[in-house]
Formats: sequence, structure tokens, C-alpha cells
Amino acid sequence: MDAENPCEQMANFLSVVGRTGDILLVVDFEVYESSQPTASQAAAAVMMVKSVTGRLPVLYTGRYVLSSANSMLSQCPLWLANTVRAPFVRRAGRNGSCGSIPTGGSAADP
Repeated sequence: MDAENPCEQMANFLSVVGRTGDILLVVDFEVYESSQPTASQAAAAVMMVKSVTGRLPVLYTGRYVLSSANSMLSQCPLWLANTVRAPFVRRAGRNGSCGSIPTGGSAADP
């Protein structure tokens, strides 16, 4: 999302998604040079998604985006954006679990 009207953005998002039954809904709240949304705008987006779908979306954000606690955003499951120099590859282990292995690295199956 950007700094434009959060309710209009979420209405558009939900109209494109359609039926949300098993779909993971995520509000992308990140730093954008040209149009930075505020925490209150992100909270309004979350409230809109919850009011329409009956469930909270996941909040995708960076570690330094929120400068203080927000009661609405703190209810959302968090997907922490974490940009790293070496990407990680996920692969299933013997027991079906996923392990993180640095690209070019090696690790025993869990």
C-alpha cells in the first residue's frame, strides 16, 4: 500500500481477490520513497480487510517501519521483511519439514 486512501486500496484489493476463503491476505506496509503510508493508514487498511472478511490479514513490514506500538497492527500475524545479501533456499527434509540453507551452502536434512 502507499499513502493514498487505504480503504479504497483495500476495496480494490478485495475486489480483485474475490472469494477470500483459503487465500492468505497480506497488507504490505513498507517504506516507499514517493508515497509513505502512516501507521494509522495501515491500521485503517487492516480494519477494512477484517470488516469485510472477518479475519485479520498478515502484516508484511520491515523492522524499522513502525516507530511505536499500534493496537490494531499488533493484532496481525507478522511477516517481517528481511532483505539479506545471500538468499535462502527452502527444501523439505526427510520428515517433510523445511530447513533454511544459504545458497551455495550445505546442511544435513533435519
